[in-house]
Amino acid sequence: MKILFLIALSLTLFISTNNVDAQVCSYKNTATNVSINLAELWSPNSQLTIKAKSGNTYYVAICGKAPICDKTVVKPAAVCQLNSAGAYLNFGQPATYNITSNPNDKYGATLNYQSASKCNPTTNTYRSSVLNFQCSGDTPTIVGVNEITANGKMCLVTFTINIPCPDVTIPSSDEPEPKKSIGGGWVFIIILICGFSLYAAVGSVVNWKVRHLHGKEIFPNYHGWANGVSLVKDGVYFIRGKISGTPYHGASYQQI
Repeated sequence: MKILFLIALSLTLFISTNNVDAQVCSYKNTATNVSINLAELWSPNSQLTIKAKSGNTYYVAICGKAPICDKTVVKPAAVCQLNSAGAYLNFGQPATYNITSNPNDKYGATLNYQSASKCNPTTNTYRSSVLNFQCSGDTPTIVGVNEITANGKMCLVTFTINIPCPDVTIPSSDEPEPKKSIGGGWVFIIILICGFSLYAAVGSVVNWKVRHLHGKEIFPNYHGWANGVSLVKDGVYFIRGKISGTPYHGASYQQI
């Protein structure tokens, strides 16, 4: 009996200890009327990691402890920073979480954390973090980090995190429109116009500077273009005459 009691007590302690690491944090989205259980995204053996432009590295856990943070003096921490000096700073304790709507994604949610360490004693400001979740992808992924500095102190860091939302249906009207690209026909027309402009500019400069031409003669191959216009005009009138039965008495051409 004593052995069974000890086994039962050990199991109870083990279960309760693990329940402390993970939190029951869910949010009912007012836009979709669907509950998002963020606790399902937490893993006791891993956390999300991202390195900011400043060189600081952040370890982030969703609704639980970040394992790397929990091995340092800043524990317990859901979000911690490893700065360039090699020191860890707590940017959010798991027990302080608060879930609200995401102002940038009506289908997602926002998770707020606050730490117990003061960032700026003068203003009595504590280090805190904001996790903005947006429904995208199959696995939680940090896609952006923003370090916010006020009064010379960096006390707030925000993250943009893609998370899977299997129970959320996003209408096609809310999906981002694909970027419109220029069609092949327009590309050809643009190349043709640019090529002709370059030809006209270079040819005009050569005729003016080298050949010392003036007036309309400056335009490269002016007579050829002028004859080309006449040929097109004669062709149009000739075809119209064939269709209407009215002979066209324009310029005469010799058959080659």
